[in-house]
Amino acid sequence: MNPRLLLAMMLVLVFAVPLQSLAGTIDPLYNWAWSDEIGWINFSQTGGTVTITDTALTGYIWNENYGWINLAPTEGGVINTTAGDLAGFAWGEYVGWIDFDNAMINASGKFTGTASGSIIGTLSFDCTQCDVRTDWRPTTVPKPTPTPSPTPPPVPNPNQEYSSSPNPSQTPPPVVGPGSAPVCKLLLFSANLKLGSQGQEVKQMQAFLRQQGLFNYPTDTGYFGQITKNAVMQFQEKYAESILKPFNLSQPTGNWYPATMAKANSMLSCQTP
Repeated sequence: MNPRLLLAMMLVLVFAVPLQSLAGTIDPLYNWAWSDEIGWINFSQTGGTVTITDTALTGYIWNENYGWINLAPTEGGVINTTAGDLAGFAWGEYVGWIDFDNAMINASGKFTGTASGSIIGTLSFDCTQCDVRTDWRPTTVPKPTPTPSPTPPPVPNPNQEYSSSPNPSQTPPPVVGPGSAPVCKLLLFSANLKLGSQGQEVKQMQAFLRQQGLFNYPTDTGYFGQITKNAVMQFQEKYAESILKPFNLSQPTGNWYPATMAKANSMLSCQTP
């Protein structure tokens, strides 16, 4: 084959294939960002396996007080571009949604800017001791104006308790609590619920447990997470004589099953005048 023709073909192939970066990881020596509400967040915690590609961030970051934060939850996710412009939402069970729209990765692989959330406040990559770096590199010039992030999804990830967008139209029914007047003929509980369940009846159960002084989460989320399970266990312990003892149980289960529902329903119902 003609050498000039071969060279021309090679040049065509080189410039026809778009340049892509390899997946990157976080430098374990430079892995800390600072939240003004919850403190340091580690982007290289053992087991978190944060990975950066041309399209997304995956894995988990860690806060000592609030635990793991998922960079790629089912209903959200932090997205990346070949220019290093970040956007989208991470999720933590106890911190809710975190917006990365004002953060980016610069040409040196350093995270800059901020992320923000209703619980974490402002997460800074640029404070005096903040420094998060990756071996991933942008391959295109950043856009002068970042693309707006999508609206946070209203439905929580199936392993989380917190809902960032509760629906104000779905008001839980009134329930009987300490010092309350009896309410007759309320909607009684009938569905078996456990860790991972979600829906309106979970929200009603949370409202009931709140009235009992057992569920102290900021909102009734409609998702049965660990906080809800703990509240159910406290309810079962409080009324162990009618919930646990008949089944020879010495420890609460945390499941909202018939015996537990029967006790709750007995507290919700009364004789019609």
